[in-house]
Amino acid sequence: MIVAELKRVEDYSVLESKCKGDGKSIRRISGDISREACMSDYEYASYEEQQRSRRAEEAYKARMIGQGEINRKNAANQRMRESINNSMKSLGETINPKRINCTTTYGSYTSNTSCY
Repeated sequence: MIVAELKRVEDYSVLESKCKGDGKSIRRISGDISREACMSDYEYASYEEQQRSRRAEEAYKARMIGQGEINRKNAANQRMRESINNSMKSLGETINPKRINCTTTYGSYTSNTSCY
């Protein structure tokens, strides 16, 4: 544990002297204390912008995957509702068939009845 900490401090001092020679600053990469690099303000701003873009793209992809699942579920629910609707309509026609008024004429006699 102590050896690892001494190594980290030594690496930091080497990095610090290299950065100062190049006129740059030590920057933490992605908030990870163990990952540091020499970057100018411009390089660091570019790096941060790339990270924001990457995170935004990942969030967008996750939203689109989630929306796709929602769309699939909605389509399945719609098909199920239509199927139930058709079944109920068919059941209703079986129980109460459609009645059509028919007129039958036998000579001078006319009869109005319901036809199925």
